[in-house]
Amino acid sequence: MDKGKTGRYIAARRRAAGLTQEQLGERLGVSYKTVSRWERGTYMPDIEMLEALAATFSVTVDEIIAGEDKINARGVVGDVNINTDGATAKPDADDAAPSAFTVGDRAAYFKRKWLRDHIAFIVTVYVVIAAVGIFAVLRVGTVAAVLMALASAAAAVYFRNSMMAYVEARVWK
Repeated sequence: MDKGKTGRYIAARRRAAGLTQEQLGERLGVSYKTVSRWERGTYMPDIEMLEALAATFSVTVDEIIAGEDKINARGVVGDVNINTDGATAKPDADDAAPSAFTVGDRAAYFKRKWLRDHIAFIVTVYVVIAAVGIFAVLRVGTVAAVLMALASAAAAVYFRNSMMAYVEARVWK
């Protein structure tokens, strides 16, 4: 098994499908960096990922591992049909599975991605709320503590709703 050849094959299939590394990663539930490592041949996908890649590109796991298309009994080379006149035709878009993962798996992936992208902002907001709360409690008293607790709860609700809107927009597209 040649990791470099497999990587070049994955890259060619991804480009033929019109996907970026990030889009393919989102479909498969991995980061674009992982897709890049596969394509450079520095890392080999595990068997579950090979199956998911095969389903995404409408090829076999053997073709991905070999790094080349094989002609099967139906006259199909990879995902290109060979007509009797020698012309080629792509299969319908419905033939390829959009994802090998469940909705729950995709939602969990996008929740982690949203959190990674927003963690610095979230921490900053809570540090500011805590600093203002401590200052206000020292100056005003317990009423300020109640207001800061409410502000903290409002921030938590805002962040949760923002994350869920992000996740739903990506899971159901």
